[in-house]
Amino acid sequence: MAQEKGYKGTIRLGQGTPSYDAESEVNEELPWEHITDDQLMAAVNAKFIGDNLQQVPPMFSAIRVDGKRLYELARKGDEVERKPRSIIVDSFVLSKRTRRKDDDNSNDHGASHTQTKRDIDFEVHCGKGTYVRSLAYDLGREVGTVAHLTALRRITIGEYKVDDAWSVDDLIRGIINDNSTSN
Repeated sequence: MAQEKGYKGTIRLGQGTPSYDAESEVNEELPWEHITDDQLMAAVNAKFIGDNLQQVPPMFSAIRVDGKRLYELARKGDEVERKPRSIIVDSFVLSKRTRRKDDDNSNDHGASHTQTKRDIDFEVHCGKGTYVRSLAYDLGREVGTVAHLTALRRITIGEYKVDDAWSVDDLIRGIINDNSTSN
């Protein structure tokens, strides 16, 4: 658990949620159209990479306060003060913000692409205790809007990489082959 972790995901600008991800309903909307790629990159480079960053954990987390998990309090609508914690972010890379036109529910199902400023794909490598949801939230605030995660996938933990993992089909074939050779 103490090993570095890597994640890929998507941040949506202009919409905030209480959980900082898509698990709760959007409860806040702010303009986002004014935000440029340069502003996003400057914010990431200035405030979101380093070995002694301070991060306030989200209310929807498993941290205990007075014996209760924060998410239990958050589900009741309670909010308590949370102390910032030191985190490490080794890299935080934002991708070019494009997506297929058909992702915007248009009738054009071709392979053409259009710029969108609302959704940002990213890859982050960070240390223990980092809340990637909070990185998304904090990045939104830093550039003058709100934001939340719409997708997140862990891609590494220590030396283990999802790219090296077996698919379910490969695992089943391996088990079948092992059983047939041991009989």
